[in-house]
Amino acid sequence: MSVEELARWRALPWKLLPGAGRPPLLNMALDEVLVERVGAGRRPPTLRIWGWSAPCVVLGRFQSVRNEVDEVAAARRGVEIVRRISGGGAMFIEPEGAITWSLYASESMVAGMTFAESYRFFDAW
Repeated sequence: MSVEELARWRALPWKLLPGAGRPPLLNMALDEVLVERVGAGRRPPTLRIWGWSAPCVVLGRFQSVRNEVDEVAAARRGVEIVRRISGGGAMFIEPEGAITWSLYASESMVAGMTFAESYRFFDAW
């Protein structure tokens, strides 16, 4: 990470939301609220560690439930199916077997970067 990039990180008043076991639907709702509020400047940049209270399959925004999940088998095993507001692939989550985290930051933090550069920037923290 360059000195300039490090300065971008340190200049912001980051908040931490520690992982607490939450139901899958509540986790998805909290994710959406944080994206909207941080993006609108109503909340400072935030690092969230996700905790899960139940097993689930998380689908990306554009994925087909029918193509990704056997809904009958999931229901029989108590696995909830939820969808996140972002893209990406399907993930199976078990409460004791997952470490999930998200960074919520304003677009200005990566202004002028390509999509690939922004991923490298956020991965470097």
